Amino acid sequence: MEQFERREQVRWWIHLPAQPTRENLERKLAELRRRNVTDYSVVTSGSPESESESFTVSLGLFRERERAENYLETLRGQGVRTAVLADAPRPLTRQWLRVRGVDDAVRARLDAMRQRYGAETLLACGAA
Repeated sequence: MEQFERREQVRWWIHLPAQPTRENLERKLAELRRRNVTDYSVVTSGSPESESESFTVSLGLFRERERAENYLETLRGQGVRTAVLADAPRPLTRQWLRVRGVDDAVRARLDAMRQRYGAETLLACGAA
């Protein structure tokens, strides 16, 4: 078994424009929940001390523009009109685990681990 990392670029970001106050943010989040959009995160920038704090609702990062555009259309269909798609290069480090000599029992255990920890699909490597 071996473990390695690979760096990739996450290139496409769907988000709502930055909100200047926490109250505005809460209104946007409530609106998303009313539209059954629950997969989001809040990105805070600035600091409360400098009174320049702002809040951006992130709705997803995508490696492929086509997938980002498809999801943006899904959001539009749910009534989310203010979401924007931006080119946002950002390095991402991914962890990989290579296991050799896998039989059906080990593959089943790996698949259970994949599901439990939210990993991507299991791939068969070519013979080395």
